[in-house]
Amino acid sequence: MTFAPGTQKRLLIVGALAFGTFAIATFTIQRTDGSQETLSIVGGAIAYGFLVLAAIILVRGWRNRSAGDRDAIAAFLSDHPAVTEAVGSPVTLGRPGGDVLGRTEGQATISVSVTGPGGSGIAELVMARLGRDWEILGGTLDAHGEEISLTSGVRSDV
Repeated sequence: MTFAPGTQKRLLIVGALAFGTFAIATFTIQRTDGSQETLSIVGGAIAYGFLVLAAIILVRGWRNRSAGDRDAIAAFLSDHPAVTEAVGSPVTLGRPGGDVLGRTEGQATISVSVTGPGGSGIAELVMARLGRDWEILGGTLDAHGEEISLTSGVRSDV
């Protein structure tokens, strides 16, 4: 299972805070001659709090696992001259669909709705990941009934 970058760091920080909170609670309860029963209740509450926060962090990390590819898609389509010529500027993008992009190496085909002041269309992009970041290899934009190549940045009617 893949997660968004930074998920593991957030989880470790929350775990360290829970452990630190328990250490302070233990020190305080023992200094005030509190019972072990009180300490176990406080420890249990801290543990359950950590589990809830860990679940939230993991779910958010799983849902946002492809944020880097969305940034690459947005930059590519917003800056591409054929896209701005076809739909105008500024460009508004829909949510990417198609293959699920994760943190592993591979290739994916993504479709994204593209809207601008001059119209709208659907972009089909081919992406690859060999290292850390996703790279867009090329694609097409279907706008106004014509297919526009996005590979070279030059508009060509197919």
